[in-house]
Amino acid sequence: MEMDETNPSKKELIDLFETLGYNGLEYDKPIANAGQSFGSSDIVSHTSRWHLDRRGGLVELYRRSWAGIWHEEKMRQCYISTTHQGVVKGWHVHPEQTDRFFAVRGAVMLVMADLRREHKSGYVSIVLDSRRAHRTVLVPPGVAHGWVALEHADGEAWILNMCSHEYDGTGEFRKPAMEAPCHWLPPYDWFKVPSV
Repeated sequence: MEMDETNPSKKELIDLFETLGYNGLEYDKPIANAGQSFGSSDIVSHTSRWHLDRRGGLVELYRRSWAGIWHEEKMRQCYISTTHQGVVKGWHVHPEQTDRFFAVRGAVMLVMADLRREHKSGYVSIVLDSRRAHRTVLVPPGVAHGWVALEHADGEAWILNMCSHEYDGTGEFRKPAMEAPCHWLPPYDWFKVPSV
């Protein structure tokens, strides 16, 4: 499928996801009131620094001046997803939504595959660990992603997502984690990952 790799349309991405075997979700709409580049140039990571003193600490998650990680997009929703140790969540992919993941508790191995760049990139993986160098990882539209929760003193992993769209189930496609995210990659071995 030919598409503009840097800015594919929503329809192009949805057509690609369906070709690759991803399934859309059915979801009840919510009730009202209820820095560093990796394989793809727009999959970036920003490492945050803890500011510590005798009272405790502070870590920044967002500054408008961090244009590389935020792409001048507004956040529309923030939520925390929890995952028990050894459990895999994936594959997920969005035609429009940008995800920004940050480990609040525990650790995960975040794995990404850029579906927009057939035969040009493999898997990109990074550990998000709440105890070590804190990173916010930006996952743009068209990049399949998932994670496995690693063994960690904190127990289950809590991952904060500061995303560009409000979730309503229409903008997410899923595929089983044990399958390859696309036909040009082998299945990912989720269980050959380090303990932290």
